[in-house]
Amino acid sequence: MLLDTLKFYKGSTDYTDKVTISSAINGGGTSYEAAADDLADGNAFTVYVTFADEEVITAGASQIFYLKGTTTATATGDSISTYMVADAYPYGMTTAWDIGLGAAYASVDDTAEFIWSDQSYGSSHGLTSLDWANGAFIKTLGSANTYTVSK
Repeated sequence: MLLDTLKFYKGSTDYTDKVTISSAINGGGTSYEAAADDLADGNAFTVYVTFADEEVITAGASQIFYLKGTTTATATGDSISTYMVADAYPYGMTTAWDIGLGAAYASVDDTAEFIWSDQSYGSSHGLTSLDWANGAFIKTLGSANTYTVSK
């Protein structure tokens, strides 16, 4: 089976032009947005989706994002499993029992699998404010929340 032409949606809206879908964090590596960039049969791939701009979800609200792709050359028994990778420990910590303060976005950017902020700095919130965190305690991240589709 081949998987290619990955697209990213915010609800039903195609959001692909607002993100980079690639093989490396921060948009480096191979782009997976074109039909020629196949994810080949029998291999495991890490796909990073990086937003061009900060995405805000209002407190108390929810938003569903979808990563969709086109499959070709499928055979009975083929499957695709996906999950969002969780960070093992809070940023800058070596165990889950340490408690630390937030960090500036640039500090967690290259090491975190999932980056978020509660914008607790209010009007002072920005890329250098210390209210950014990784995904260590996000309950819906990690391989325990794997989704599989099969033919």
